[in-house]
Amino acid sequence: MEFEIELPAGTLLPDNRNISVMLWNGGSGRGCKVTQVRRSGARPVVAGSFVAGRNNDERLSLQLSHFSEGHWKMPVKARTPIEKTFGAWQPIEFVPSPRQDEAPLPPGDYQVRYRVVKYM
Repeated sequence: MEFEIELPAGTLLPDNRNISVMLWNGGSGRGCKVTQVRRSGARPVVAGSFVAGRNNDERLSLQLSHFSEGHWKMPVKARTPIEKTFGAWQPIEFVPSPRQDEAPLPPGDYQVRYRVVKYM
């Protein structure tokens, strides 16, 4: 799957090495590949890809500078059709972090969109 995460306007980003996206299943997570960090107008966009599992309870997280993190349920279900273009932007509804020591992301309007590229 490919993703694009749109951050609130004016968000100050760390360098690319300090931006990470993780795919979580229960208490274990694996890194997603961040392929691009760019601006879309005043809003930063973090783009990348990951291999989704078959579990509808998967969630994603965005971490900035190793101390600020937000988690949300991945709204793409198993067997979503393969798409040539991204779907519509969807507001991110954050869920409590399983790691209590993490500070939340800065407040604001976060959005995400996905596209299924292929099935393994």
